[in-house]
Amino acid sequence: MKITLNILLFLFLTSCSSQVYLEDGNFNLEKINLSSFNAKEFYSKSLIAEWSDYHKKRKNNVSPIYFFQTDTDTIDGGGNSFRIDTPYAVTYMQSGRAGGNTWEKDYCLATYSSLKFDELNAVTDLNNNAILVCAYAEESKKTDIKNIIKGLNNKYGAFKLSESSAGFTTSSVRKWDAGDVIISMVSDVMVDFKNVILTEKEKEEIAKIESEKMSSVYLFFTKKEYYNKIKEMDTRIGFLTSFED
Repeated sequence: MKITLNILLFLFLTSCSSQVYLEDGNFNLEKINLSSFNAKEFYSKSLIAEWSDYHKKRKNNVSPIYFFQTDTDTIDGGGNSFRIDTPYAVTYMQSGRAGGNTWEKDYCLATYSSLKFDELNAVTDLNNNAILVCAYAEESKKTDIKNIIKGLNNKYGAFKLSESSAGFTTSSVRKWDAGDVIISMVSDVMVDFKNVILTEKEKEEIAKIESEKMSSVYLFFTKKEYYNKIKEMDTRIGFLTSFED
């Protein structure tokens, strides 16, 4: 069962398959082209580094030293990645951290306008053709989110609004038709705490996030021909769990 975006850090600790060094992120999502995006090439940049490079930079007082947590997997047509019989697509899941496993809020893997994202994920077919690219920001100013919505409305027309729910959470899903691509934003997460047991510290952290008017946000760019296929997957992993229900 998916627990949600804003309390994820407090309820669960997850680990990824590896940590690797990368010099810089800042992928401009406003210029993304799914027809030419090469996931293998893009993510390979974070797979060639070695720990020796990290320690060399540490020794020379290079700071901060950024790492990516990376993971790649194969899924079947239903979104399942466990004991699959017929592979359908490949997922890439990547997030940015600074050396020492401390979140560096000023660092980002991707940007869209003034919004900075600390995860940049992708789905490709088995021939490395991009199906979807997804960026995630754990804490974003609601004013920045509103500015992106305004900009997308100006460019593609008014969004279509729907609601998505999973576990204890509900989210707003805004969609724009960008020709052969559908852009969707998942934000405004609401959590029903009635059946969730939280510590006092967790309650304080959640109250702090809410008081600062921050919100988590997913931004999906999906080829139109695959949108319904992904939406109808009955088992999804990672970032795909936040795709529209």
